[in-house]
Amino acid sequence: MSWLFEVLYTSALLAVLSYFLHVWSYRGGHGDPRKKVKFKPKKNKDTGKKQDKKTGHYALDKWLGMGGGFYGTVAIYKLIIIEMQQAIEFLGNWSELIAYFQNFGLNTIIQFFIGQIQNFVAAIIWPTDYLGRYSWLEIGFFFAMTYGAYLVGQDRAQTDYKNQITETIKAD
Repeated sequence: MSWLFEVLYTSALLAVLSYFLHVWSYRGGHGDPRKKVKFKPKKNKDTGKKQDKKTGHYALDKWLGMGGGFYGTVAIYKLIIIEMQQAIEFLGNWSELIAYFQNFGLNTIIQFFIGQIQNFVAAIIWPTDYLGRYSWLEIGFFFAMTYGAYLVGQDRAQTDYKNQITETIKAD
């Protein structure tokens, strides 16, 4: 894949992902469109302790756990790409798929969880993917384009959410 195509492709997907993550967080009451999306864990009414899960939604929890901003959005994007590539490879290799189900057991489950941890680590150290492949100028352009795409998605989500609230208020 050429460098320019990767920048444009990643930027477009990042804008869409940024939009949906922000809209989802605003609608769930986990952020204010005028500020950065943050989450403060609520206390459990029964025990008085902080809740383990932040939102109860896996994707939002992962995103907020990775910072909830640009870095976290790119990390979620990378995690999705890694998981999709592995799923395509796994499903495309029939002999491996058959062997997987024939040998299914505790070892398989442990390998699955180790693989998930490796994928998570690979996603959160995403800047290292570009250090050896591109020049510093290309990396700088890549970060500028992807950050701009992230901001476009965030801004569009804020605008749509504010418009939705305005329409709801007018309807009442």
